[in-house]
Amino acid sequence: MVQVTERIHRGLFSRLFNSIIGVAIGFVLIPVSMMLIGWNEYRTIHRAKGLIEGESVVVDLANSDNIDSAYSGKLIHAIGLATTSESLSDPEFGVSGKLLQLRRMVEMYQWVEKVESKTRKKIGGGEETVKTYSYDKQWLPGREESENFHEVSGHINPQQRFSAQQSISNHATFGAFALRPEQVSKIDRWTEARLDEGSLFEKFDLAERERFKVEGGYVYYSHRRPDSTAPQVGDQRIRLEVVQPTQISVLGKQDQNAISPFKTSNGEIIDSLHVGQVSASEMFANLKQQNTFLAMLLRVAGWGLSVVGFMLIASPLKTLTDIVPFFGKMVGAVTFFIAVILGSCVSLITVSIAWVAVRPLYSISLLTIVCVVIFILLRRRWNPDKTSRQQISVIEQTQQ
Repeated sequence: MVQVTERIHRGLFSRLFNSIIGVAIGFVLIPVSMMLIGWNEYRTIHRAKGLIEGESVVVDLANSDNIDSAYSGKLIHAIGLATTSESLSDPEFGVSGKLLQLRRMVEMYQWVEKVESKTRKKIGGGEETVKTYSYDKQWLPGREESENFHEVSGHINPQQRFSAQQSISNHATFGAFALRPEQVSKIDRWTEARLDEGSLFEKFDLAERERFKVEGGYVYYSHRRPDSTAPQVGDQRIRLEVVQPTQISVLGKQDQNAISPFKTSNGEIIDSLHVGQVSASEMFANLKQQNTFLAMLLRVAGWGLSVVGFMLIASPLKTLTDIVPFFGKMVGAVTFFIAVILGSCVSLITVSIAWVAVRPLYSISLLTIVCVVIFILLRRRWNPDKTSRQQISVIEQTQQ
């Protein structure tokens, strides 16, 4: 492994200027976080209502081999075999067959740059950042742009001889129904393709065939003689995978001879596909879990933006106190704690306001909790409790 070190020095005024810009960004992030949280609550409830409606009207098809016009336009659930009459093939390697999907995954042995930064505060408000650039060789998909490395000399990655590709059947069927390519792409039961070394390299000339080697499910390629145990920069390894016809479960609208996205009365789209035999109730349970997970993820993201916003607003104070690094650390810890409290309050208030129209009882309860917490914090901050005052009085009397 090769390492290169770089030192960057920044003075107090440079840092203070950046922190003032951070204040402006902070005042933007807080309303953005509120809008994100509010929109997310609306989206979550809207989606939940759509899924409840869909689950109440879905029709289970007993047989996907026949199309019943009575269910045209309705939300249906069906289980059957996904297959295709179309033959897919790799344009360069001899792999082909009546497949739902075929992909070529390509990795290149190449230089990789990793950067580690350590920042040290200095007396007077300045700071020193030490960046360590390390270079190592790894198998990775694609090509790392070595021309953008900090230290280009001696770490150049060549262009790839082969690139990754994927083919999807455009004529796949599901019983009597046709499958859209985007539905086929969701069938992800990948298996290793059978490699026939006799036909695998037919499209290459004799000289280039010597550069290939099949080992452990990979096709190795090198400008020299390939060696999987001692690869050289620029060597590639290729893995071919396929999706064979398989059993699937589909949820969507019966649209003539296809299953298309179903739109509920509130505009929510229901369009789901699972590999294997999955019941309608299980598929809806999965959709509800996805909705809940996304809701929590966006709530955390909104809360995080709010906390960062408050920290940026307080950043000039921390920068000034960094004149003495010890005090800077203390102020940083305090501002972080306050930012977490304020960010949490803003997030909870935004959620409760967003719930007013759809969950008024939850909204009132949440607002009450937030107000009580704020009241307790303010009371403890500005008015010591009765017990504390009594303890102080007892101590004074004892001293007298």
